This record gives sequence, structure tokens and C-alpha cells, in this order.
Amino acid sequence: MLTFVDAAGGEVAYTERRAQAAVARAFRRLRPLLTQDGIAVAVDLPNCPKVIWVLLACAQMERPVVMLNHRLTPAEKEHRLAQLEGKLAVAATVDARWLAGDGEGTGGALPADDEPASSNDATQSNAAEKPGPIDGGAPDALAPAPYALVEDLAHSQSAVIMFTSGTTGIPKAAVLTWENIMASAQASLAPLGCTSQGSWQAALPLCHIGGLQAVIRGFLSHCPVVLYEHFDAARMLADAKRFGATHLSVVDKTLRDLIDEDARAGEGALAQYRCLLLGGAAINPATIEAAKRAHARVFASYGMTETSSQVAHHLVDDTFDGGLDLMPHVEAAILNPDEHGIGQLALRGPSIVSAYLNAKLPASEQGFFLTGDRARIEDGRLYVAERLDDLFISGGENVYPAEVERCICQVEGVTACHVFGMADSVWGRRPAAVVASPMEPSLIQQRVQVHVREHLARISRPDTIVVVRQLPQTGIGKVDRKAARTLVERSLAEKPADDRS
Repeated sequence: MLTFVDAAGGEVAYTERRAQAAVARAFRRLRPLLTQDGIAVAVDLPNCPKVIWVLLACAQMERPVVMLNHRLTPAEKEHRLAQLEGKLAVAATVDARWLAGDGEGTGGALPADDEPASSNDATQSNAAEKPGPIDGGAPDALAPAPYALVEDLAHSQSAVIMFTSGTTGIPKAAVLTWENIMASAQASLAPLGCTSQGSWQAALPLCHIGGLQAVIRGFLSHCPVVLYEHFDAARMLADAKRFGATHLSVVDKTLRDLIDEDARAGEGALAQYRCLLLGGAAINPATIEAAKRAHARVFASYGMTETSSQVAHHLVDDTFDGGLDLMPHVEAAILNPDEHGIGQLALRGPSIVSAYLNAKLPASEQGFFLTGDRARIEDGRLYVAERLDDLFISGGENVYPAEVERCICQVEGVTACHVFGMADSVWGRRPAAVVASPMEPSLIQQRVQVHVREHLARISRPDTIVVVRQLPQTGIGKVDRKAARTLVERSLAEKPADDRS
């Protein structure tokens, strides 16, 4: 049911019975820590099966799990946990130290997945405590089958706490109930062609909703799942043929890597996927065109942590114009539309979170979640423009960074682009662009300048253009906006005032 590929390329296969035993062991180890309401465990691990076993065990106990991004610094992780103080008590952090048995107050380490269940496990909890649903006292007592466990999650009252990416501010602790997560996963199965005859590869971080949902969809479909500790394009494509992979969730960078590797290998492995679910950021026109040339079956999608993953998608083919089909489990509304029908996108439905732990959830009086994105709905399709906080005013005129980015991405040699407003003493704010390209920076800079002069009004043309090999990114593959701004600020500081474009 599950194959795990570690960072060194080693493989571990899990039968359903072995997975059952692993969940049962996690349950017995964690139960003494989670005896009261309002107590959670945090998980700070790279992609590995133990993350899944802990999630399933805690769901059985109706206890929440806080997902930490393993790639963050200790200070960043501490800051996120501090955001939960007074709202949720974290009894232990399941990390490498905890797994080795060195954690403080953990009640013992989680055994290796292939370690036999010990008859002493049951004695670690209070003898007077009533046995839990998967701990009947027998040393080899097993949890229900993981497929069945996942199917029952929709009835669990527990939650998974996931932090938003924080690319535009303080990360928010979104409370995703299993009802939210399962509503999204169930609604995705038929539209994405998920069946027991397929196979999912999961390489996005499990601490993000896109990574977790790849595993959940696979389990719900009763199909094999291959989980990767790290993404490696060559390994993914080779395994796609070995395992008969049909589905894979990707972000722009990983899709580009797959396209490039597929072209290098020349075996056409990319074309065998039924669905390459693209999300995590705005659609990159250059990547879409490359995917079409590679005959890749890409589904562009829109979603976020707060929506438990995608709420709209559409197959990218020759007729694709950016419009996405809204999924039936969500209701969408456009608030305060302008003359073009573009306004703030608001969503309502069973997959939408109802709260943050460290902030107020933006919502309308009618109970719609305010996404912070500008969009329009035309002929039943959703067209997402950009973040509301991306738009800025320059000299009294609105500047839409997404429009500038689309224009720049049309330039030959440009693979990606990020545009934002920089403070300006005369105009208030002026556009700045960080452009990704493998080519000579001065050549790309010149091409971009010529192209925007021909296609954009003066108010929208970037005054500053910084060319890099690759845009700075967060762990999930989104543009790291703070790092991009730092690149521009550093570039401006190094150049004379009359040579800043």
C-alpha cells in the first residue's frame, strides 16, 4: 500500500498489515501524553511514514497534531509554537531526537516501523485507564486497516494545525479538521480520475496541505502510494515507469524539473501520468507552454491551506485560457466587483477552515471565507487575477503585478518572474521585477526592457530588473517574497542611482 523512498534512494515497502502495526505502536506510545483535551503533539520530521502513522494515531485519539516545516530554523519553529500559547498545549515534538528516545517528557520513543510490538507497551499508560480503540491489551493488537482508518477520518473531531506559508506576513495557524481535509479529498477523486487502478507519487512536504492530500487521496482510492523524502526528477520519472504511477502533485519548479529531465532522458515518461496536479502559486505561462510541448497531462488548480487544497482545476490543453472549473463542494462569490467583474474571491463549503489559532479568520457576514485573492467568475469558471495585497498604486494608477509577470514571462529565456511594488519618493511605489533565467543576466535584462516598452504602459514597466538563475522559494515551492525583495534592495544598494534598471 505504501513504498517509502529515502533521501539516499533506499526503499521500504509497507504492506497493509505492517502499516496497521505501525499505527498501533504510535497510538500506544503517544496515548500517555494526550490524556486531556487541549493537548497536542507537534511533528517536526522530513517526509517519512512516521508522519502518517502519528497523524492516524492522533486522529484515533481525537487529538490534534501541529505540523512543523522541517526545513525551518529552530528559531522559526519556536516562533510558530509560541503562536499557539494559551490556545493549545504541545505535549511533545516528534522529531529525530524524540524518535531516538532522548526527548523530554515524551514517555518513550516511537519504535522503528519494523520493530515488533512489545508486551510492555500497554504498561506505559495508566493501568486504570480504559484501553483505547486499538489497544485491547494484546501485545500484537493492531489498528484498523489504514485504508479504513482514512475513510473514517471524516467523523474525527480532531484537527491538523498547519501554518500558512507566511510569504506575505506572520504565518497563521490554520485549524484543519479532518472533516475539512476529507471533504476536499473525496471531492477530488472522480474529477482527477483517482481509482484503485492508479498509483500516487507523493513528494511535496507533508507539512503542507498539498503534500498531505496526495497521500490521503491515494489511500482513499485504495491504490499504492510512493512517498519520497526528497524530490528528485530523475528518480520520480524512473519510478513512474516501475510503479505505474498515474498521479503526482507538483508546483511550478518541480514540474519544470520533470519536463527538463524528461526531455534529457528522451523516454517520454511524463506522458504516462493521468494527472499532474499543478498548484502552490499563480500559473506560470512559460511552464504551461513547456508542459504542452512535452504532452504532459497537467491540471492547473487553485487552492490554499485554508481550503484544504484545491477548490478548482482544469486540464491544460490548447483551449485552456486560465479558467478553472469550481468543484461542487464549494460555493464561490465575488465581492465588490469592478467594471470587469473582478473582485475579492470568497469561498464557503465543508473543506474551508473555520478558524486560525493565532489570528481572526477573515470572513463575510454570510460566512464566506475571504481568500485575499482578486478573481472573476465567467460562464461558471473561476479566473484568479492576483492577491489583493499584491496590487499597488503608483502615481494614482493601479498596477497589477500579475499582468506585468505574464508579460515578462513571454520573453524568450525567461523561466519565471516575480513583480512587486518598491517604495518611491516621487510615485509612491514603482514596479520591481526579479526574473529567473539560465541565460546571461545582461542579455535577459535587455530583452525584458525592450519587451515591456512594447507591451506595457509606462506606469507598469519595472524600474528595477534583477536577473537570477532561480527565484527564491519557500519549502513548498512558492516565491519567497521577502527574499525576492531583499535581492532587489541589495541590487539597488550596489548600483549608482542613474543605473538601476
